Amino acid sequence: MTLSDFQERVDRHGADLARWSPEDVAPARALLGQSERARQLLREADELSALFKASSQVKAPSGLADRILARLSDDDVQSENAFRDDRCVSPNTSDTNDRSTRTASEASSVSDNFPQKRVARS
Repeated sequence: MTLSDFQERVDRHGADLARWSPEDVAPARALLGQSERARQLLREADELSALFKASSQVKAPSGLADRILARLSDDDVQSENAFRDDRCVSPNTSDTNDRSTRTASEASSVSDNFPQKRVARS
């Protein structure tokens, strides 16, 4: 195994030789026995793995997911109101218009703002 091959496998599989394919382990061990650079690459990969493992143990604050989902839900409602009323709606403005109270002419004027897809007939 060349040093380049070794580095490619370290990049792909990490520093734990148990995760490598069995046919690569013996040549990797032989290279590690004779190459300081190979040992250095393995140490660096091991250090990087330890950093990733340590960083994955950080916990998100309690309730963060709920706050994000609530915010997304609020944004969806505001977007729907802005589209439905053909105006921008501020977060503190209540929407008094209901779809059921919209007249046919109002509904068609809103749809006129959006191009319709034309279908070619043969």
